[in-house]
Amino acid sequence: MPCHRPPTSASWQCLLAVPLALFIFVVVLLYLFSPEEAFAQSRSTNPASEAAGAEVYDHETMAPSIQASRLVGSIQVDGILDEGAWQSADVFTDFRQQEPDNGEPATERTEVRILAGPDALYIGAWLFDSEPDQIRATLVRRDVVSDFDYFVVNLDSRHDHNTSYAFTLTPSGAYQDAALGTDGEYDFGWDPVWEGAASRDDDGWYGEYRIPYSQLRFESSENPMWGIQLTRVVARKQETVTFAHRPREEAGGPHRYGHLTGLGQIQAPSRLELLPYATSRSEHLDVHRDDPFRGQGEQFYAAGLDLKYGITSNLTLDATINPDFGQVEVDPAVVNLTQYETYYPERRPFFVEGAEIFRYGFPGFGLNQSDFGELFYSRRVGRAPQRNLYASGARFVDVPEQSTIAGAMKVSGRAGPWSVGLMEAVTQEEEGRYIDGNGLKQTATVEPLTNYLVGRARRDFREGSTTIGGIFTGVNRDLADPTVEGILHSAAYVGGIDFNHMWSNRQWFVNGTLTGSRVQGSEEAILYTQRSPARYWQRPDAGHVSVDPSRTSMLGWRGSLSAGKRAGEHWLGSVLMQAQSPGFEANDLGFETRVDSWDVSALLQYRDMEPDSTTRFFQIDFMQSAEWNFDGDLVGANMFLGSVQQWTNFWMSSTAIGFHPETDNDRLTRGGPVARNPGGFSISQWISTDQRKSYSVNGNFTYAKNFRGGWGVMPSFGVTVRPGSAVEVSLEPSLRRTHAIAQHVGAVTDETAERTFGSRYVFSDLDQTILSMDTRVSWTFTPRLSLQLYLQPFLARGDYARFKELHEPRKWGWDIYGEEVGTISEVDGGYEVDPDGNGPVEAFSLPNPDFNVRSLRGNAVLRWEYRPGSTVYLVWQQRRYGTALYGETDLLEDARDIWTIPPENVFALKVSYWWGR
Repeated sequence: MPCHRPPTSASWQCLLAVPLALFIFVVVLLYLFSPEEAFAQSRSTNPASEAAGAEVYDHETMAPSIQASRLVGSIQVDGILDEGAWQSADVFTDFRQQEPDNGEPATERTEVRILAGPDALYIGAWLFDSEPDQIRATLVRRDVVSDFDYFVVNLDSRHDHNTSYAFTLTPSGAYQDAALGTDGEYDFGWDPVWEGAASRDDDGWYGEYRIPYSQLRFESSENPMWGIQLTRVVARKQETVTFAHRPREEAGGPHRYGHLTGLGQIQAPSRLELLPYATSRSEHLDVHRDDPFRGQGEQFYAAGLDLKYGITSNLTLDATINPDFGQVEVDPAVVNLTQYETYYPERRPFFVEGAEIFRYGFPGFGLNQSDFGELFYSRRVGRAPQRNLYASGARFVDVPEQSTIAGAMKVSGRAGPWSVGLMEAVTQEEEGRYIDGNGLKQTATVEPLTNYLVGRARRDFREGSTTIGGIFTGVNRDLADPTVEGILHSAAYVGGIDFNHMWSNRQWFVNGTLTGSRVQGSEEAILYTQRSPARYWQRPDAGHVSVDPSRTSMLGWRGSLSAGKRAGEHWLGSVLMQAQSPGFEANDLGFETRVDSWDVSALLQYRDMEPDSTTRFFQIDFMQSAEWNFDGDLVGANMFLGSVQQWTNFWMSSTAIGFHPETDNDRLTRGGPVARNPGGFSISQWISTDQRKSYSVNGNFTYAKNFRGGWGVMPSFGVTVRPGSAVEVSLEPSLRRTHAIAQHVGAVTDETAERTFGSRYVFSDLDQTILSMDTRVSWTFTPRLSLQLYLQPFLARGDYARFKELHEPRKWGWDIYGEEVGTISEVDGGYEVDPDGNGPVEAFSLPNPDFNVRSLRGNAVLRWEYRPGSTVYLVWQQRRYGTALYGETDLLEDARDIWTIPPENVFALKVSYWWGR
């Protein structure tokens, strides 16, 4: 390929020409399909139907309406629906299928009535069923909806055609709630206080809702109009019916909801909610008997407060003082042999709720801008302390597992056409205690006092079909202690703008971002940033960057541009271009693994959503991507062909074939010269049985191989059993067996290694086996009382062999110690390497990097919502971790030995009480 080193003006032209040509091609294609619609709001449901002379869909005049009746008297929310007010209310019955027979009438009758009370909205649903004994009525905990019957009420109370709130009931009375953001993502961390109940009889089942106006966001007005969507799912038929029908090939969302009228004069209530909590925790850890800091059993007590206040009818302040997240599921164990940190998803309720407003960029189709990283990664707030005291030779160390969040607040909501979000958090200075080399007790700062800030704003046009926005993040640290000044930035700022434009009934889109960053700190901190794995400016053959040890700040930029078709009957696709300059840095409050790259990707999809004699639906995807660094080196290229289908027996399967040619690799030597990445291929097959049954099974098998001898086999299996309507057990064992032929070991400075710029870059073969089994048990006693158990036994072993060094940059080739060059021998638990045998080059030593890890992590959470919004959590966490001597590699023996490792147990009780008006 012509795009390669050495960099020249021609290589830069090639670098820019490929993505630019693809982008121009897609933009021209879009305009050829719908030129008159590019910057005008379309009302058609389907370009094909409009061309054929079909009636043009106009949301304002053709969306269905349902009228609420005024509540006279009172309603007891019990799922019985026997009050007289229900019988006198207007009824709506015209539901149409979205699945499986698009547009056809529902096969089961549904009646819905709505009552507008003085302080709440009431919805009653009569869900008749011709086979009532076949209704799927599984009892699950809050916010879990699986393959069973349910009924959903979506309310666009702002009537902005862009956001909504979802309230779900099941026949067993289980409930779910979520907020739908402007990015089309549901926020299941949103937990409003509302009431819902269900009942069953020989005619079907019934759902009854009471949704307080205080839990919704809207402007006070007389006879307002809201958006509404009502959805029913009949699980045994896999039938989905809706009140406001949308052809399934078209883009959905609040812009296709129906209208809710008859609300009368309702005032947006003042809102104030307080949630104080108290917690006690008992820790029983496996500590060394000589450890002067920790005992075998210790108790801790804490209290805190969460507050929610309605600043305006559409703006909400959320604040938390001394938050506690002990009820959150533990992170799984991993073995990470890369130079990059492991990404863990956010699970803490304060940060999960309302997270969509802070997401940067807009969803396209299949290719995500977020693949380059996140500007706001909330797990940075309250992260583990970053200074490692063991590096200073400490013997015993006592360091907090996480930084303490002293307080946090966020303001979110809408102000006219603007969606806004502002979050600020403060983590306190953390100190660690340790025993130094002289046996003396010492204390040191391991994490400084830090302030985190993120602000986000979006402006909607054309009822949300066009949006522009911006984001700003800032991190400021108090680095009075010089020991942390050398490893952390004193300040880090990121700012960006993004836009999204959709047309032709939101089928076509173009969106993009432009972002800048600035970090500042001591010379040592900025030097560390220049040499970090995200950029490696110290690479000796880099033609566009170099390390400057005198720098105290760094600037960078990032941008993306995407266009494509995201909805339609058969053909969909998109093109995405992204770039990050070598100086871009967002890791203080974001997450990224590499910068210094240009990337272009293209995706084409064909789908058929009409059931036939074989499948209920299927799709075929083809994707191609390429990535260069700013020197013009092609550092990544991939092609992918895959298919997904659901069969008529409700089984699902997918097949994927990937191919990547040989490319340069500017990260393999971890700061050394560019090496080569061998080409290869992968094949993956996944299958899942009918999820409607009381048991289901899924399995995946992946085989990957490169053309230089490396390979990987990755089978996984899952089984879910529901022995009763309230119990679910899932087991997910997985095995990962790989043989790497270029595993990085280290670098040794040697001026005689002239071919590799004065250093020897040492690698090895690595045989690695990882075996784990994620186990989950959910037992729901009532919709408000449940027990969840998570357990993960984890075994990992690695055997390093055939140590070698890179022969020459930019070529695939190795000098194997003891075979092709020099000698290698085992000494004192490691290796002694003489790279030229009897020659003048000085020998060096390597530690033995073999590993054998045994781990067990688990927690059990009993959750009781003893009154609406008020909960009691009883939590048990257990951890076991151990290692084996080199050469002990029997996995079955390791599995048995897990239970011989002394456990670390944590017991916690948390009680909260909700008060609101």
